[in-house]
Amino acid sequence: MGYYSADPVQDAADHFDAIDARDAELDRAEQAAADEIRECFALIGTIPLTRICVPCVSYRVTPQRVEYVVMREVFSQVLGGGYVDEQRDAVIEKSECPFVAELRKAVCEQWIDSHAADIAQARLP
Repeated sequence: MGYYSADPVQDAADHFDAIDARDAELDRAEQAAADEIRECFALIGTIPLTRICVPCVSYRVTPQRVEYVVMREVFSQVLGGGYVDEQRDAVIEKSECPFVAELRKAVCEQWIDSHAADIAQARLP
């Protein structure tokens, strides 16, 4: 069992302070993961989609660990279809159309929403 002082109110306060500190650490780690994902998406157009890797969490192993998936697979997963499409990749990589830029941004935010918290959790001890 753990150490408890003679003051149960102080014990409770210490316990909740520890929880708050862990939550703050998780928030920082999640923000760092989101920033890393955004940096990967910022490379689109300068590096082929087959050469950019984006972090995600592997659920195939215990404990969960961070792995990297090729950017073209990210678009396949988020946009559906589950297949690689060379024409779609060319449009995503090379188009200067503002609608395609918005699509890239939306896919990035979807990936962050789906993976940043899990990445943060997996990276913390």
